[in-house]
Amino acid sequence: MLVAWQGRQIGYLQAYDAAAAAPGGDAEPGSFGIDLFIGEPSYVGKGLGTAFLGAYTDRLLKGGRASRILARPARTNHRAVRCLEGAGFHPLDDDGGPLLAMAKDR
Repeated sequence: MLVAWQGRQIGYLQAYDAAAAAPGGDAEPGSFGIDLFIGEPSYVGKGLGTAFLGAYTDRLLKGGRASRILARPARTNHRAVRCLEGAGFHPLDDDGGPLLAMAKDR
């Protein structure tokens, strides 16, 4: 999906059935994966990604389509980690690898 703000396309959001995308993985049925990218530099760092991600994931969870939403930003991408935390995600126990497993639960 395209992310728009005040009539201007500023980014992209992808949401998918995480259990179907990786059969046999760690995602339980009802889990969605999500990726967000704000591509317009002048809109980065203004809280728009956090606001959009929070509203969209709240709708998925409250509407019953998802019981958990997963994200795996690069551990060193501090801006993405803060965005996810601001949208209600929390870190999961992980192996300390390059990606940080995060979730937002119903």
